[in-house]
Amino acid sequence: MVCRRFEPERAVEIVGPNYGSGYRIGGRLVLTAAHLFPAGVGSACQVRSKPTFGTVEATVVGTAPGADVALVALPEDVASCEPVAFGALPTGPEKVRFDLYGWPKWARTTPPGEKPKAGGRHIDGLIYLADTSPEGLLVLEPGRVPEAPTPDEAGSDWEGLSGAAVVCDGVVVAVQRHHQNPRRPASLEAEPLAKVYDHPDWRRLLERHSIAPTFADLAFPQSHPPIPNPAIQEATAMAKIYLSATYTDLKAYREAVYRILRMLRHDVIGMEDYVATDAYPLHKCLADVAGCDVYVGLVGWRYGYVPDRDNPARQSITELEYRQAGESGLPRLLFLADKNASWPDEFRDANTGEAENGQRIAAFRAELENAKLVSYFRTPDHLAGLASVAVQRCLEEKPVRVARPRPRLLQAKSQALAQRLDALLQDYQSATEQLAYTLSAVDQNKLKRQIESLEREMEQVENELDALDRRAGGR
Repeated sequence: MVCRRFEPERAVEIVGPNYGSGYRIGGRLVLTAAHLFPAGVGSACQVRSKPTFGTVEATVVGTAPGADVALVALPEDVASCEPVAFGALPTGPEKVRFDLYGWPKWARTTPPGEKPKAGGRHIDGLIYLADTSPEGLLVLEPGRVPEAPTPDEAGSDWEGLSGAAVVCDGVVVAVQRHHQNPRRPASLEAEPLAKVYDHPDWRRLLERHSIAPTFADLAFPQSHPPIPNPAIQEATAMAKIYLSATYTDLKAYREAVYRILRMLRHDVIGMEDYVATDAYPLHKCLADVAGCDVYVGLVGWRYGYVPDRDNPARQSITELEYRQAGESGLPRLLFLADKNASWPDEFRDANTGEAENGQRIAAFRAELENAKLVSYFRTPDHLAGLASVAVQRCLEEKPVRVARPRPRLLQAKSQALAQRLDALLQDYQSATEQLAYTLSAVDQNKLKRQIESLEREMEQVENELDALDRRAGGR
């Protein structure tokens, strides 16, 4: 099973011979920067993960010729982990969001009478794909920067971040290099892994550690698509969406998704249209699934209600809805509870003994992860951000209905509003994801205020789109 998501808990500290960061990419391999190990391949180093295995002796097993990339093998007594997905960024005028986790110098604290202590930081920001570096590096514009940059003679405030993995759209694309220009704390450079994907030593090392040496060419929608010819009919994003989830355990999560999709003016069908229980009418809900445009499935750690009648395979309603959506040809957008997120024991079949002591939900989740590209959520807001953008992208690829032609002026205004809504959705997803990983109460309150402001802006844009549609006699 391949993990396609950013996981801060995979990040590790490289504590010797030089200090830096790394990211576990599968098995016992750590991806990091080669310049941290002057003795090269075969040399010893020290790696630390305070939450899991502490500080251990490890070995540098590979470096990439012509690229600041290294692989470190952890000792056998460290538990292995699932492999990550690798990718290559496209070229073009667009910008994409990135995430990384490391231990920059600006996050260190020095208690009275003690040595400085490292602090880990989740850094996100943007990569402008058209930006170039003389060495062919990716130019990163981080959203969190040092508040008061240190003088040049003290080195860069980003020291310690070298070796952190750069993750875009859930896949690892680059490794953070040393900060080349301390006078520019708001700009970083990363070594793209596209330089090493075809190198035979890289491929052999990954295969030796049961990691597939494959990568995906990532593609991102244009941020500013051209205004279409007014003679061409314009597709609208409104859709009829079936929201599938078990009831009691996912109530708050389902409500968050329902609210944001309704705010975006979609028609959302879910169990609230039946009764407030898992045991709602089977034939009615399957017919409703078939009559929708998009299926959105939320899966936690409960298998859910299994109808007695007309159900020879003894599948839960949630699983039956998923299969009905496939048989009906609906796009299926799947969101699974993150295994590392806190979850009440009473909502885990493995704890309550329900559904064969959790075996049914474990098998269903495994099937979804192997068969489909899934996203993982931690909180209701995080899920709302993921689902809103996923639905928007799905409808851009497969519009569900066509609106009437509009006069040129109205069409231009509509297109500009649609672009504004798309940008707001991207910011909304970014803010809700940051909130899911933020521990500081001050940062959480700041993000919550930002999310509320974005929701108000999105609702205002939707109201303006509605007004244009009424003038055009469309929506």
